[in-house]
Amino acid sequence: MVLWFSRFGLVVLGYLAAVIGATAVTVIAMFVTGLVAEGANVAGLLKNLRQIPETLLIGMIITVQSALPGFLIAISVAAMLRWVKPLSYTLAGGLNGAFSILVLNFFTGTRLFVMPPGLLIPCVIGGLAGGFVFYFVGIRRIRNWSRTTA
Repeated sequence: MVLWFSRFGLVVLGYLAAVIGATAVTVIAMFVTGLVAEGANVAGLLKNLRQIPETLLIGMIITVQSALPGFLIAISVAAMLRWVKPLSYTLAGGLNGAFSILVLNFFTGTRLFVMPPGLLIPCVIGGLAGGFVFYFVGIRRIRNWSRTTA
């Protein structure tokens, strides 16, 4: 029972760390793509820099909710297939980055499968980072899903 609670705690901690990492990388990717799209405009750069703290906070609030369904699916598959490699979690995170947009669209009542053009690639990049962070914070310490004794 103690092993189950410790694994659960590591998964929760890993998810929260993944949300922070994925959001930070997504915001940076959106910032870079916005900068490239607008050109090297100093006024636009300063405006975007001032908006980063709010964007991070709002992004984390959205990500913790919209990425949860895909995360639960991925962690279930990981436990069943006994994933141990960081690449598996990283790729699952990238897939969840795209899936979380669909979840967000569903719950906000927008048309399903409509993704804002500037959001898909940054979310996938952020999801990849989140998957890797999840592995590093939680799964690396669990090491083996099939272990039954502490």
